[in-house]
Amino acid sequence: MQIKPISPALGAEIIDLDISKPLDDETVAALRQSLAEHCILVLRNQTLTPEQHITFSRKFGKLAEHVLQDYLLKVKQQAFMVVLEFLIELTDTKIRLKISIQI
Repeated sequence: MQIKPISPALGAEIIDLDISKPLDDETVAALRQSLAEHCILVLRNQTLTPEQHITFSRKFGKLAEHVLQDYLLKVKQQAFMVVLEFLIELTDTKIRLKISIQI
């Protein structure tokens, strides 16, 4: 696993980690530390079942049940799949943040 900062301000990309597989305590600790340091983690090209998504998410704390029934998966109430993809560009005068959300 590699951790590549996206910008000096916030965000890091996690490279060479398949979160669909069980993670050891050392890897989870490194992810939690990276999240604390960078505030946003990007894990690209992950293919997860709802159960794997829930299992991974629980590594960061207790999950809340989603209250909007329209967004619940039939499998589990806690599975609310959101994919965030963003680009941060830093220049001398501005920061551009592009966010696209797929539900």
